[in-house]
Amino acid sequence: MKPIAALAAAFALTLMGCAAQPRLDRDSGADEGSGGSGVVLRIDGESLVLGNATGSPLTPPLFVAQVQQQLLAGRNDRVENLVRTYPSSAQQAVLSPNQPVQIQQVVAVWLDWISRPAAGGWVELVADRLASPQRYQDWQTDRAAVLLELQRGEFSAVADRAITPMTEAPSPWANLELTRLRATAALAAGRPEAAAPLFARASEQAAMWNREEAAQFGLFATLAYQQAGDLDAARLARERAIEAVDLAQINNPMTLRLMLETAPDGAADALLGRRAIRARLGRLELNRNMPQAALLAWRAAESELGQAPSLERLRLSQAEALIALGQSDPAVALLIGLSDSDLRPEALVMLGLVQMSKGQVDVGLAAMNEAVAATDADHHPSIYADSGLALLSVGEQAEGLARISAALTSYQDRNEIPEMRSLLDNQLRYAQAIGDTGLIQRTRQALQRLGDVGPTAVNSLMPTQSLN
Repeated sequence: MKPIAALAAAFALTLMGCAAQPRLDRDSGADEGSGGSGVVLRIDGESLVLGNATGSPLTPPLFVAQVQQQLLAGRNDRVENLVRTYPSSAQQAVLSPNQPVQIQQVVAVWLDWISRPAAGGWVELVADRLASPQRYQDWQTDRAAVLLELQRGEFSAVADRAITPMTEAPSPWANLELTRLRATAALAAGRPEAAAPLFARASEQAAMWNREEAAQFGLFATLAYQQAGDLDAARLARERAIEAVDLAQINNPMTLRLMLETAPDGAADALLGRRAIRARLGRLELNRNMPQAALLAWRAAESELGQAPSLERLRLSQAEALIALGQSDPAVALLIGLSDSDLRPEALVMLGLVQMSKGQVDVGLAAMNEAVAATDADHHPSIYADSGLALLSVGEQAEGLARISAALTSYQDRNEIPEMRSLLDNQLRYAQAIGDTGLIQRTRQALQRLGDVGPTAVNSLMPTQSLN
């Protein structure tokens, strides 16, 4: 099977929910039997990797289970984080007819909150399906048949299947789902010339409400045009796909890998720097608890074209991934190498955390205090947050809480709500550990105030008992 066909087949299986269970060893090396082709495929539920082998640690069923757990705990913010981190799993949870309606409603709200559709979003899809289930009967029948044929490997049958689109549905996603499944099947059947226009049509359908989805489908169209040998069409499709992309707003690693995979050989990307793309990919992988994949992305970024991020910033990020992998010695070596750079304060606080984890408390605190003295909370709130938590861990409560307060003020000024939640969560754990009822109450009140940030529709959907 050609690499492009293998890619498509695996992507189809991912969409079907037939992916393998997640690997727990975080091994991102090439799988045995790859034949040295340079294209290694691993499917771990949500996304398929082009190039080095990595995957999502969360399959769609696990995604739904974790959403249910967080909803029952009243943690909307963590549901938001799950949706941001695993967008494909979130979409499949809404599309599947077998998931609890309440979970679909909450996930749909967050999908729309993140993508800001101009029209026809996920909430409308769920509401319309509940109000007019008969409208979706043929669609559900077609989808079930398509998934069964994909599972059997009958890719040409799916690609050639005549599907009558719904014309009255308020959201485009139902039609878009079947279009992309047909396109994926065409690729898997080794017919890129049939897949390319289908992916292009999916990109046009998605453009009205989600730029990243539109870009991703446009990049798949690019890949298909390239495989079909139509390089002019591939170039135009790629330019359209990424012309309005903001790297900071991309949440799906697949989109970034497609940007890298479809770039012309030996040429710098005219619209986005390859170094910046790999750097963003590394950050997403670390957010997804895949530090090995993050490390590989950041190391690869060093040799890519582009001025940003700097070499020093990439090495600081690599140290962060190494610490997450438990490899403190190489992390320390990288951090010491940044002692004369502009990133010295950030390197110092990270170095201090490593030293404290090894029991060298005084040395670690000295490094953190030096970092705090070299900057201020307005410019580096994370330094104040990390050092404040470290001080709490050794019983220096007054100074620790003062630094945390300064960090929270800075995060609030920047509207960095997730960072505020994370810091307050850690402060609450500390307060509970020492039994400080006053601090527990104040911290919980602060977290409750943050709970008001986000779509108000979520509050009315919060469950009070089982979601089954």
